[in-house]
Amino acid sequence: MGLLIAILIITLWLILLINNLFFTSFNIQSWVDFLEILFRVCLSAFLYTGLFITAHDAMHGTISPKFKNINSIVGKICVFLYALFDYSALREKHSQHHNNPVTSYDPDFAAGKHFWAWYCVFMQRYLKPAQILKLILLSQIWILLFNISITKLLVFWALPSFLSTLQLFYFGTYLTHKKSPLGYGNPFNTRSLNLPPFLSFLCCYNFCYHVEHHSSPSIPWWKLSKAQ
Repeated sequence: MGLLIAILIITLWLILLINNLFFTSFNIQSWVDFLEILFRVCLSAFLYTGLFITAHDAMHGTISPKFKNINSIVGKICVFLYALFDYSALREKHSQHHNNPVTSYDPDFAAGKHFWAWYCVFMQRYLKPAQILKLILLSQIWILLFNISITKLLVFWALPSFLSTLQLFYFGTYLTHKKSPLGYGNPFNTRSLNLPPFLSFLCCYNFCYHVEHHSSPSIPWWKLSKAQ
């Protein structure tokens, strides 16, 4: 089941990206055109988030519990498509997060920071200069070999990826791990958001159920709402 869902997300992401870059006319002449492009951007961002959540589940071995190597393969594909990330490095940092949540050893946590300051620290820890240069080089390949316009690359490739980082950070890290005067009430230093399953899915593939994830990391994202 996990592998089928992973393949579905990767396939939908690829189809939408190719359609957006090669077959969609970027000619806004009416509100209908604007709304169509807005829908495409939002859907792309949502599927970008799906890529990362799939890679995250691969780190916990839930894509293919019986065949461990498949998790690594799927995870590497997803983070490469997402933004040319190094899967092994991400997996190591995520392991540190689970072992030391909301401490100085947690790479996802920035003590005393508000949303944007915390987000900047978070991105700085994961997005390295060499990776940014690779992304710029890849954009030049899109432009030179496939004659893709810079506008289309920014709107349909770069913008959805950026929006996805905000979605992942806001719902998967900031809201679920920011400190409260009342504490967390659990040993995982996290909290779950009180959202119905469908809204939780739309927000961040059920990662609003974050206590459930930290208490049982082997539960795949599509089963988290049932783990309450």
